[in-house]
Amino acid sequence: MTITTLLDKPLTQSWVKHLQGAYYLAEQVQKDGWQPTAVLGLARGGAVPATIIAYTLNVKEMRTVQTTHYIGPMRRYEAGPQFIHEEEDLATLAESTHRLLIVDDIVDTGATIDLIMSKVKEYCDEVRVAALYIRPGQESRADWFWQISEEWINFPWENE
Repeated sequence: MTITTLLDKPLTQSWVKHLQGAYYLAEQVQKDGWQPTAVLGLARGGAVPATIIAYTLNVKEMRTVQTTHYIGPMRRYEAGPQFIHEEEDLATLAESTHRLLIVDDIVDTGATIDLIMSKVKEYCDEVRVAALYIRPGQESRADWFWQISEEWINFPWENE
């Protein structure tokens, strides 16, 4: 798919729906009276909602970290999630982060959240998680989530 093809695509209901999901998550964080000092988006899928949430909550400190868990649709690496690059950027969170909000598009098995939590807890006083979607049984992995789904989700920011 070329950039021109992407630019020709209309703003679909799916985009609108997922924007509403990100705004919903930001609203839930606000309703709970919790104000993060930094947002960490799990790239690639969590980067889009993390950016929207950071802007909505007026959080200026934002980072991304990239992990991978999937070889393809419904096919996971046997070794579990792993960092794409070294997680050196996480160490810089210590300078300004007391309350870190981790944002992802979906909490599937919870293994990626576990990996990230094991790394950031040493840098941050308080860590919470927001996700657009979670799989059934993963409710305890996210402090805030928008929807529970068993289906494979094609996000509008992904290539078709």
